[in-house]
Amino acid sequence: RWITLQAVGGDVTIYFKAGNNANGYVLKSGETLNRLELRCSRIYAIGASGRELHVIAGLTTCSTDKFIAEDNLPV
Repeated sequence: RWITLQAVGGDVTIYFKAGNNANGYVLKSGETLNRLELRCSRIYAIGASGRELHVIAGLTTCSTDKFIAEDNLPV
């Protein structure tokens, strides 16, 4: 239902879709994205050694088999 993300120990690039067509967002060290209202079942993150992505999520009772498949989402 919602997520909050925070980069700790260095910059972290986050993605909400895997693959070559995904655009990443660089979350600067210490920066927090507060309460993003979105629906996702996966978050992809890239950061160097010692960097962490802290995630707090508000969940719903909707199971992932009820989600639209990533391949069917508009680009």
